[in-house]
Amino acid sequence: MAKCNSGADLLLWVIQEAKFDYDNIQKLVKINIEGCEERIKEIEAMSQEQFLAHISKSIFGVASKDYYIGNLRRRIETLKDIPQVIDSLLHSWNSERWLFNDTLKHAYKGYVRQLKQAFEKLGQNRFNSKLPSFS
Repeated sequence: MAKCNSGADLLLWVIQEAKFDYDNIQKLVKINIEGCEERIKEIEAMSQEQFLAHISKSIFGVASKDYYIGNLRRRIETLKDIPQVIDSLLHSWNSERWLFNDTLKHAYKGYVRQLKQAFEKLGQNRFNSKLPSFS
């Protein structure tokens, strides 16, 4: 599971980790949600002493189980939204390129070039692989 600091980081990570294959996105999201849920269970099962010992290994750790569980739950919610965000952006990329470009420019500042490249590959794989063959 990757550490991503923003929605754009996570979006890029999912697309790249899925190897620009649309069909792999749902599987990848599901695996990561399951990993987060498992980590929540592990943290909840730890005593406070075990948790503090675990966190003390990290110089910048916050010594609050609720903090880590809250972060994991927020990550799960973000992961659940990723397929819908990708579908929406892919639709715009395919049919209304101006809307796609405008959305990237306003919603994903700092990631426009990387996301354009990622969606170019993802869109080509998604839409070109679905074209009928006449040979």
